[in-house]
Amino acid sequence: MKVYIELVLFNNFAVDILLEVCTLSIFGTRGGKARCIFAALVGAVAGTAYAVVSKPWKIAIRALLAPLMTVIFFKTKKGRVAGRVLQLVAATAVFCALTFLVGGATKGMSYLLGVDVNGYAELGLVAGALALAIICARAISRKRARSGARIKQVYLCASGQKISCNALLDSGNLLVDSFSGLPVVIISDSLAGSLCECPAEGFINVNSVGGSGTLPLIGIEGVEVDGVKLKALGALSFTALEGYDVILQAGMF
Repeated sequence: MKVYIELVLFNNFAVDILLEVCTLSIFGTRGGKARCIFAALVGAVAGTAYAVVSKPWKIAIRALLAPLMTVIFFKTKKGRVAGRVLQLVAATAVFCALTFLVGGATKGMSYLLGVDVNGYAELGLVAGALALAIICARAISRKRARSGARIKQVYLCASGQKISCNALLDSGNLLVDSFSGLPVVIISDSLAGSLCECPAEGFINVNSVGGSGTLPLIGIEGVEVDGVKLKALGALSFTALEGYDVILQAGMF
């Protein structure tokens, strides 16, 4: 039987990309496109080479590939080193679980049906397992978004000043500037007068439960949360935000 290595590489690459997206969705964060692509390339090459390398190399791939890929594509949230390490460990565990879910689909169906389905149903089973993984990831992400909101005092750093304000830590805000890759915080119109000297950076499309629209982006120096200054861009809201002045982006906490 002929095996076309380019097809194996492509299939592994496509599956790895989807697994990375699922993992990032569960944690409510976003990885850089270049990092995700590079991690998927590493996984595709290692997964393809696994069939032909010696036993010691196979053991090394089994033990190290998932943690290595996670380190590459998963961007940890700001904080202490111990906390960031725990985030990587948790992300690696989720990534491995999703991998086993997808990889075990064919074997599981073969066991349940009592027949070998590798020859003619493998692609459909893998696609179905990936679809299930994506649905589960989105469901978990939405549940986290509903339960992950709280209000705390932060400092908005802009135009050489630090403005004390209340901020909503909402894991449902996933806005990222497509050009700079910086997270975007939503700023109430009540603070607009203090930010008139901030440079305009363009616009960003926003979709929410209340509807969709386009908000102007302004350049701010960042947001200080728990003594840690985080770089970000600001999106000016034309409405007042009840009980808080800023909505922080999910990847910032």
